[in-house]
Amino acid sequence: KAEYFAQPNFAGTPITQVDSTVNFNWGYGSPLTNFRGDFYTVRWSGQVQATTSGTYNFLISGDDGVRLWVDGKLIANGWSDHALASYNGNINLEAGRKYDIKMEYYEKTGESIARLYWTQPGGSRQIIPQSQLFSGTPSSTPVVTQSSNPTPPVVESIPPTPVVNQTPST
Repeated sequence: KAEYFAQPNFAGTPITQVDSTVNFNWGYGSPLTNFRGDFYTVRWSGQVQATTSGTYNFLISGDDGVRLWVDGKLIANGWSDHALASYNGNINLEAGRKYDIKMEYYEKTGESIARLYWTQPGGSRQIIPQSQLFSGTPSSTPVVTQSSNPTPPVVESIPPTPVVNQTPST
């Protein structure tokens, strides 16, 4: 589930929709009509299902602030004003199990980019596929509704940016 807030700090009533993945480059534009291109926030929440057991690396990239929780644990945190940057963290997941996932993003000024990747055990980095993301409660069905966003996500590799390893807070 995606909640788009037209104001900073998740203030006001959000516009809610289902985004099939988190892979957005809105450039200097806006994620939705009726939104200005700056000073807004977005929260994506649902579940992610592991395909194999082992250590997963989750990587978020954004311009400006981004942060990510998996299974209730903050594993990546770049909650500050910055140009495009990436942050990552590791967590052990069990095959077939669904875990709560929440990513938050804010745009202050400039470009608007938000992406969510994972690297499965023995795999390579990729945007988390739609087939592994679920909305609602863990018993719900896979997210199959396409975004009503008229701007399709841009699929591209991450440009060279700093990757900051984050140690989960306890």
